[in-house]
Amino acid sequence: MSYPFSDDIGTAGGTMEGRDGFKLVIAPDALTETTTITIDRFDAPDLDDVTEHSYLYEVRPMGLSLERTSSVYLPHTYTGDIGDLTVYGGQDPRDPDPGTGWHPTPQDLSEDPLIGGDIDILEYFIALVDE
Repeated sequence: MSYPFSDDIGTAGGTMEGRDGFKLVIAPDALTETTTITIDRFDAPDLDDVTEHSYLYEVRPMGLSLERTSSVYLPHTYTGDIGDLTVYGGQDPRDPDPGTGWHPTPQDLSEDPLIGGDIDILEYFIALVDE
């Protein structure tokens, strides 16, 4: 789907996929009621000490806590060691730089060529290679 796009996800969970490969997987029982989830994509701002990065993805409703661990998978074009790439989540899209309140997500490399992370809250996500 093109950005932004929305879907209603219920207590059974579900998967949303963007045209570029971005994927959000909401686990069963992660939501307590049917919720409209919206995904949007932006160019990332200039980042200090970052050599490579993906687009910046916004997943709303912002700050919604999930009852069960779910996953995001981000497309990337990084050709180096995949272990150097980290998915970060955070609430402030103006500065998605490690050390500014953004946090790394537990990695999931099973969806190559996507890089994934486990999540428990809806927020902004970006994949970065730190120098």
